[in-house]
Amino acid sequence: MTQTQQPMVNSRDVFGNEEPRPLIFSQNNFNESQIENNVVNTQRNNTFPNVSTQMYRLAEQARYRMTPTIPISPRIKNIAGCGVLAIVILGIVLAIGMEKGDNAQLNRMSKGISIAPTISLRPSFSPTHNTSQRYEEAVKTIKIFFPKQIFVESCEDNECIEWETSTIQQRALNHLAFHDTLFSAWMEQQELEQSLGPEMLIQRYIIIMTGISLHSEDWVNNDGWLDVSTSECDWKGIKCKNIQDNLDRSISFITHLHLKGNNLKGAIPSELTMLPYMTEINLWNNSITGSIPNDIDQMQNLEMLYLQENLMTGPIPTQLGSLTTMKFLYLGYNKFTGTIPDELGNLENLVRLSFVSNILSGNFPSSLMDLRSLKILDLGMNSFNGLITNRPDGFKSLQQLFLDSNQFRGSIPSWLFRTENLEIFKANNNKLSGEISTEIGTLAYLETLYLNNNYFDSTIPNTICDAGSLKSLDLSKNDYFRGSLPDNLRYCTNIRYLNLQFNDLMGIIPEFMNDFTSLKTLRLNDNYFSGSIPLGLVDVESLMELHLEHNELTGSLNQTSCGEKELTADCNEVECKCCSNCEVT
Repeated sequence: MTQTQQPMVNSRDVFGNEEPRPLIFSQNNFNESQIENNVVNTQRNNTFPNVSTQMYRLAEQARYRMTPTIPISPRIKNIAGCGVLAIVILGIVLAIGMEKGDNAQLNRMSKGISIAPTISLRPSFSPTHNTSQRYEEAVKTIKIFFPKQIFVESCEDNECIEWETSTIQQRALNHLAFHDTLFSAWMEQQELEQSLGPEMLIQRYIIIMTGISLHSEDWVNNDGWLDVSTSECDWKGIKCKNIQDNLDRSISFITHLHLKGNNLKGAIPSELTMLPYMTEINLWNNSITGSIPNDIDQMQNLEMLYLQENLMTGPIPTQLGSLTTMKFLYLGYNKFTGTIPDELGNLENLVRLSFVSNILSGNFPSSLMDLRSLKILDLGMNSFNGLITNRPDGFKSLQQLFLDSNQFRGSIPSWLFRTENLEIFKANNNKLSGEISTEIGTLAYLETLYLNNNYFDSTIPNTICDAGSLKSLDLSKNDYFRGSLPDNLRYCTNIRYLNLQFNDLMGIIPEFMNDFTSLKTLRLNDNYFSGSIPLGLVDVESLMELHLEHNELTGSLNQTSCGEKELTADCNEVECKCCSNCEVT
């Protein structure tokens, strides 16, 4: 900024007349030790506990590099030379002016009006910055926050780069400097009540870059994105909150980015992690590639991260473990590899954690058992192996546990039966063995139990329905479940799905199954059941699937009309004109 192009500020002279004076930015009062002292004092006093130290340090640097000073007017010097009387008069006039100013500010505050700077999209001014100067100012500010970023040194218009081959950082910079009228307004604003600081520019630069990187032009809904004249806080999926920053300014910081199911493609830029007040990122169900930025630990206010159902790769960064405000972390249905970092055991406020359907491996992540607030844990459909860690104090608050489709072996750990609030336990498609403990009946809220496709070698415990809460039970395809159906099964009156197929079960099908008025699916095929099929079983109104083939059963499954029910049985032994596997002559 040259002397001839300095913005003008209005100040009052001693006679109350408006006198325009140049606002000069001093470059000589920058003191690194003073900045560090301010950072330390701010931390010690806890004045701004939600502001990251790095962001504050950078903001302090910007503040000291561009501190406004107003030169003394010659008129004031002449008045001062007139003697003590003139000085007294000057003091009285200034005191009255300050009192009026304070009253004006108090009046504005009492009316609920922010005294933060008001930005006009169409300010009345004579431009003092040309495009090349705006470009240079933008580069200078961005370099404060991102010193390693490389840009074209000087640029007068957008033609200075090849758009297709340039970096997303350079594209965002050019968009900002040459097209963004809101940025131009900030640069040219004449009557600022206080300095805006660099945060607003950096935030806009980052979110523009995010839109470019994730191909906003192809989104299902891209309302507002990359609009040159509207605030980024008004763009689709963005929410902001007015927050007092370290310099006591009220700034609209981005707190939410919600673009679920919006056809996003490309990688998440690491610069996005420099938005320190972000509390929620929801990019669920898109086609995002690349990895989770390693700088994710800078988002110390992040509570919810939804990256489920994308095409992301790479390891789970250990830096996630420093986000102690995190409550919901969904990384499932991607292509993440490696192991789960032990550092995630530090997420003391975590409530839901999902890694379902990735390519993760290693042993059971025992560090997660320290998470006292965790209610949902989904490790299903990966390549985890080994024993499930058995610790007496694990997972006190857990409600849903998914371990299905891995390579876990050994028995079900005893801590599971002391997880008092457990509602869902799925460990199907593993290599588990041994017996199911009779303590299974102590789980008062257990509604879903899937242990199919394992190697259990036992009878079905006669306590399995003690709580009476089971709605879905699948013990199929174990080969070694044996014995008859326990009488305790009668207490599962709310059962909707019962699958015991492909085992070594025997005995009769009990009459009490006719009382399962919520039952929709019953699969008892490929066992050694014998005797007559209970009369009325096929007539259970809710029943939609009944599979009894490959047993030693007799009787009839005939109905007045076949309807929509799916029935299968041994056609030579069972009369069933509606069975789909029987030929009717």
